[in-house]
Amino acid sequence: MPKILNDTLVVDSKGAVRIPSSVRKAQKIKPGTILKLKVVGQKLVFEVQQDPISILAGALVGTKGSVEEFLRDRKLDDAKQQAKFFNK
Repeated sequence: MPKILNDTLVVDSKGAVRIPSSVRKAQKIKPGTILKLKVVGQKLVFEVQQDPISILAGALVGTKGSVEEFLRDRKLDDAKQQAKFFNK
């Protein structure tokens, strides 16, 4: 069962809250970490978002070729999509 951390946060005059260090450490939240906010009824749910660079790097894992080849293929795909759109 996941560990449950409870704490009380106070909203300041600018609407900001401070995430307690125990929560930041447990969730590996550092300056610049992106949090997604969901409102579920009366609850606010924050989800730590994966770093976009890590997501892109993960997309390339197991693929052969260079970054240049990937970008070239991406441009070709974009050109094909634009041709489809404009040649209706």
